[in-house]
Amino acid sequence: EIDVPMYMHYEDPLQNLYIHLEPGRQLLNGEQAEGFVRFRQGYTPEGKFESIPTYTRQKHTNLFLKAFFEQHVNLTNLGRIDELMDVVVKNVRTSVNSTSEIVQYSNVMQKVIRGKYETSSVIVNCPTNQIINGISYEILRTEP
Repeated sequence: EIDVPMYMHYEDPLQNLYIHLEPGRQLLNGEQAEGFVRFRQGYTPEGKFESIPTYTRQKHTNLFLKAFFEQHVNLTNLGRIDELMDVVVKNVRTSVNSTSEIVQYSNVMQKVIRGKYETSSVIVNCPTNQIINGISYEILRTEP
């Protein structure tokens, strides 16, 4: 369950990506959650195509992660780590492959669950972006 902060409508048949989310609190399924965190451009309710800044997309990702952890990462689910890891191994490519690494991360997750952690972010305004070797980079303005 997450409070979708904006109208998110975008379709890309080449990626099989169809995002159709209205603003407001709602329960997202897996496909909708993926669209929520991937949304970077789309149409306004008036039909105008717009892109959103990178920091807004990062804010959405942080909202999702916070909601996910608050709602699903608890001591009961951590007890099912073997079952969850089977699902992850079959569906996710990751650099975390050893059981000892998984145990280390699960210990960190337990500390997060028990503690009160806050996140913060800083918005950096990047006045320009540039395509380099097919990848879009936001160019920071620096002063000597």
